[in-house]
Amino acid sequence: MIAWHIVLRFLWINFFIMILFMVNLEASRPSIGHFNKENKKVFEFLADSMSNEGELLKGEGNVVLLTSDFYIVAHQATYNTQKKIIEVRGSVLVFKGETLYMKADKVRFELDEQYSILEPFYMHDAESGLWVSAQKAILERQQYNVQGSTLSACSLEMPIWSISFKEGTYNQEESWIRLWHARFFLFDYPVFYSPYFSFSTNRSRQSGFLFPKVGHSKDDGIIYHQPFYIAVDSQWDATVTSQYRQHRGFGGLAELRFSDHRNSVATLRAGYFRNQQSYQDTFDLANKASYGYQARYVRSGLFSEFFKLVKEDGLYIDWTELNDIEYLRIQKEGEGDVDIYDKLLTSRINYFLKGENNYVGIYSKYYIDLSLTNNDTTFQTLPTIQYHSHTSPLLWDKLSYSIDYKLHNYWRKEGYTTTQNELTIPISLTQPLLNDYIMLKLSTALYATYANHSNITPQLNDFLFFSNYYTFAVYSDLIKPYKSFNHSLHLETEYTLPGIKERKGDVVPSLQLPGDQNKVTFSVSQYFYSPSKLEPFLYHRVTQPFYRNHQYENIVGDFENELRWFLSENWSISSSIFYSFSKHRIAELSHDLSYQTPETSLYVGHFLRKKGMRYLENTYDLAEADFIHFAINKNLGYFGVFGSLGYDYKEHYFRTWNVGLQKSVRCFSYRVRLANEMRPILTTSGIQPQENRYILFELQFDPVGAVSIKL
Repeated sequence: MIAWHIVLRFLWINFFIMILFMVNLEASRPSIGHFNKENKKVFEFLADSMSNEGELLKGEGNVVLLTSDFYIVAHQATYNTQKKIIEVRGSVLVFKGETLYMKADKVRFELDEQYSILEPFYMHDAESGLWVSAQKAILERQQYNVQGSTLSACSLEMPIWSISFKEGTYNQEESWIRLWHARFFLFDYPVFYSPYFSFSTNRSRQSGFLFPKVGHSKDDGIIYHQPFYIAVDSQWDATVTSQYRQHRGFGGLAELRFSDHRNSVATLRAGYFRNQQSYQDTFDLANKASYGYQARYVRSGLFSEFFKLVKEDGLYIDWTELNDIEYLRIQKEGEGDVDIYDKLLTSRINYFLKGENNYVGIYSKYYIDLSLTNNDTTFQTLPTIQYHSHTSPLLWDKLSYSIDYKLHNYWRKEGYTTTQNELTIPISLTQPLLNDYIMLKLSTALYATYANHSNITPQLNDFLFFSNYYTFAVYSDLIKPYKSFNHSLHLETEYTLPGIKERKGDVVPSLQLPGDQNKVTFSVSQYFYSPSKLEPFLYHRVTQPFYRNHQYENIVGDFENELRWFLSENWSISSSIFYSFSKHRIAELSHDLSYQTPETSLYVGHFLRKKGMRYLENTYDLAEADFIHFAINKNLGYFGVFGSLGYDYKEHYFRTWNVGLQKSVRCFSYRVRLANEMRPILTTSGIQPQENRYILFELQFDPVGAVSIKL
């Protein structure tokens, strides 16, 4: 039997002897250190053998120089102890951390002056992947000065792109490269010359000019965008972009971004573009200039972290004000988001504050119909104020009530305006039956509204409406596990019965009165879950209402069917259908099919909406729509292909299509896109389509910058 304790003791003794031998071997190597005025070691010099010739100390074999920043190895080194100069020769390798930083045949350091000469010179920055090769470089303090050099971030043997320059500097502290008389090469072909060129090698934000976007179009001529980036503080930055169009005019766009102490980012954007008179006359444009501004901000916890009574609050801002659709189109040009499907642009400012038992909300909606020359007659909701008292027990734990009050201000510049007050007080009784398999809910609601009309001739009488209505609901929630999935089912029947009603004055279309008709609603919703996942892989819901109107006519409401199905980890499908039994037609539908893998993405979607087909739904102001959208993106290895199209069945034309190629490697990426769009322009007679076809070249030279060219 093996005595394992003897074997282990033998191994420990041998390991200890080996460590002592290595320490003594290293300690036996000749070495010398250099100290500064504060008696701190600046560097340490080690070699297999050293000899002293006057003020020169020579090292031979496995030379090692250790500094606070670098680790240097070479074949030979000579150190002048009086002048504090050291020369290192023979396959010099300089490491920074664990990464090879540069290499040369000869390096000369002046320790007191922080001055070095490197011949020939090669430097590699591990963070950016950038390398510089030159016959000679001078390092003075934190800056390299090089002449007759080449730099790139691609392979050294055959770089995809490179920059040759006559003179250049690299500041290590600022991570900034400046080049004079720079020639840009794609492989071996020169494509661009600049007398001066500079850029940063790190990813931190720095102020300066960004790469311009250059293009050309049949109508606008030469197009030039020049952005300037401003980064003064870590919490905010800005981009100011000037824009010139040869045959059209000039303008600019400014964007300010800042973050608060909770890392919520706000974006403010404003733009202006002025058309030439000849261009405005040619295309019959409604406006001489297009301008606008936008604000985006989402923030939670404005006051909840300061006041204990406030449990939760939040602010949401998504606001756009413009005079012309061109303001949106010009700033998004070439970004792929060229098709505006909905002509109604909605801005929102919402704030809510939630306490233990109460809720307060302020909501504003501002609508811009992009097809109109002005929106003076468009109704705006500025604002809606809501107070809600959460459901609370009333004398009995199964009896509950809540209070809801809303103030709506429907305003517009021209035409009548309305201010509406609404008060709803529902009282509900909930009773479980059959061992909690069935729930019975009986409720009554007191509802009152008062609407004041103004700015109209002839004068409308103020509207006063009071009612109470009853709701009877029976529902059941069932859950059953199976071997491969879990199934949950919700069944519900709800009946709404109008009670006492009293009305006085003139009602306008913007007012909706709840509980005004007899209504029975049947609904079924179900979820299918995988046992190992919380997210459902299949969701299905159907709803069917029935009405009895004031003329005692029975009306079948709109049937709604909604489905979301994740067929696998890659495939998913969703569908929503509204069928109008009163019109015997589909009122609205949408279908979406998508496929997603790391190498492939596919999307097919169809949307249909008929105007005025939904029963008792306020959809008469929404435009009809019938279009499909298709998009694909496939990585073929050597390159990727992509494409998309949008076809309008109602107008019978392709709204947009594009196809292209793309490729991305470590130092370089490109994207070539052929696109055609039917862009809307606002003329004196309203919105008119205008065809725009172009080729867009997008080249990314990492970490130098990017170039975008539109033809």
